[in-house]
Parts: sequence; C-alpha cells; structure tokens
Amino acid sequence: MIVDALKKVSSGRHLTAAESADAFMQMMNGENIDHVVAGALLTALAMNRPNAEEVIGAATAMRAVALRISAPEDAVDIVGTGGDGLGTFNCSTTAAFVAAGAGVTIAKHGNRASTSQSGSADCLAALGYNLLQDLADVERSIAVNGIGFCFANRCHPAMKHIAPVRRALPFRTIFNLVGPLSNPAGVRRYALGVCDQETSAIYIEALKTFKAKKALVFTGPDGLDELGLSGVSHVAELDADGNIREYEFDPKRIFGRYFPIEAIKGGTSAQNAAITLGVINGSERGAFRFATLVNAAAAIVAGGKAATIDEGVRMAEEAIDSGAAAAKLSAMVAGSRKE
Repeated sequence: MIVDALKKVSSGRHLTAAESADAFMQMMNGENIDHVVAGALLTALAMNRPNAEEVIGAATAMRAVALRISAPEDAVDIVGTGGDGLGTFNCSTTAAFVAAGAGVTIAKHGNRASTSQSGSADCLAALGYNLLQDLADVERSIAVNGIGFCFANRCHPAMKHIAPVRRALPFRTIFNLVGPLSNPAGVRRYALGVCDQETSAIYIEALKTFKAKKALVFTGPDGLDELGLSGVSHVAELDADGNIREYEFDPKRIFGRYFPIEAIKGGTSAQNAAITLGVINGSERGAFRFATLVNAAAAIVAGGKAATIDEGVRMAEEAIDSGAAAAKLSAMVAGSRKE
C-alpha cells in the first residue's frame, strides 16, 4: 500500500482519503515497513503539499490506533500546528489554563518540541507536571479538574514504527498537520492555530469530516500559528451544521495598539514556564498576558461559553485575576504527581 501510494504521489497526483488511510495505517501497524519507501512517501507528500483528503486519511489512521482517553462531550483542544519558526512562548499551553479557569473543559493534546526550544510537554514538565502519569489519571484530571494533558508520546505508541524516518528527514512532514487532528480524547471542539490560510482551509475540511461541533481555525500575523498581537489575524469559525464564518480579529480594537512579534518571544522550557507562571498568577501585565487572553478567548468561544472573542477576552481576564486559572494549573500539576 505504501509503494502504491508512493507511485501515485511521486507522479504529482494526490491520494484519496481511503488511499492515504491505508498507507498510514500500514505505517502505524509496523507492517513490513521499508523505511526508505516510507521516507520517500513522506518526502513526496511534502513536495506536493498535502491536500485535505491526504490529511484526513492520515488522521483517520492515527486516530484508529491511538490509546483512547475519555473526556466530556464539550471538551476543547487548544493547539497550534507549530513550525512557524518564530520562537514564541508556549501561548496555547498557558491559554489552556486560563480557558479552564473560565469554565471550559480542556483536553489538551501536545508533545515535546520538534521545531522550537520548548513544546507544550517541555513547558509543562518544567512546571512540575509528570508527563509519565497513567492515562487513567489524565482522564481523572479532565473530569475532576476540568483540564488534562494528553501527551502525544504516550497516547500514540504506534508512532514508534515511523519515528526513525521522521527524525531522519530534515523538514516538516504531513504528521505535523495530522497531530492536531488526532487528539486521543476525541474532542469535537477546537481552537486551532495554523501558519497560513491554505492550511486553514485544509483543517476546516478535515474538521467537517470529523464532525466538529465548534472550531476556530486561525492564522496570525507574521505567519504565527496563534492569534497574534502584531497585526490582524484571520479566523475561520465552523459550527456543528458545517457552516463557516470567516472574519478578521484585530487586537488593536481591544488593547489600543499592536505589539511587535518580539514582545512574545520565548526561550527554553524553563524560561517559557516562568512566563506561563507570570501570566497565570497575574504578575505579567504586558504582551504575554494579552496574547494569552486572546487565545484563551478563542478556546472559550469554541467551548460555547462566549459568543465572540471580545467577550471571551473579558472572561479570560476574570479567570486570571480571580485566581481561577492558577488553581487549574496547581490542581493539574499536583494531581499528576500523586503517589
């Protein structure tokens, strides 16, 4: 199946969703994988630029073999595709605690860094979170604390079959697009950041196929995979009936000015964890806070707690200033280290 897929993609054609699912299921199952052929397929897909059908097929395979985590029906994932190369702080991770503090159930999916110094898992580990806790404890945290972290490395053990190939390739592959669509908690509500509007269109089609109830897919200024502060962001909002509303979000309307991308630059996992703590405990009052507020607001809208991002920002502010966001962080970290 992988060879057949490679023949088709290397000729410049695209796979159907079924063909993509078959090829990636073979990779996930470790069935007679020739790493050279698998690497060639990933390379050919990258050169062609994957389309929606190929991403849907690959995500279908990855979802099928994931270890499942139970979560309430209204759970939200807030995540970015990564790869924007801008080195910003762990904004979506920080925003997850704020959205949870505003009453949104969060089942965040993430991993260690692949294109930056600090991925969501790295930041959380620096905050004291135990990445190796049992998945049953993650389920319990989502149910009891209203927030839990689905560590991709634990939830997708089938990825071990293709991991050596991914590590050997010096560029992003289709797996970077598939990851955010493969939350093991099966969430159907998303606040999802991507680097460009072409990818946004792919994600909207995929989310429609996977019957998302509510999703905000956004592209920030400067190619940021989050709602940004340096200019206007583009948002595509999908509802349960498959209707799409596209609009622009201008942070200047709320904060009175723009901030350069350098204002939200991050660093190592320890540095990013310190930024997260500063935002969550209310001591950080500048751009890091503002970026967190708007992205938390997107998750609040996705969770059905607010009608607009502007309304969500006000709820996010209250979640920080009341101490609710800090309580969510403390509860999740403490629960993960339970003996």
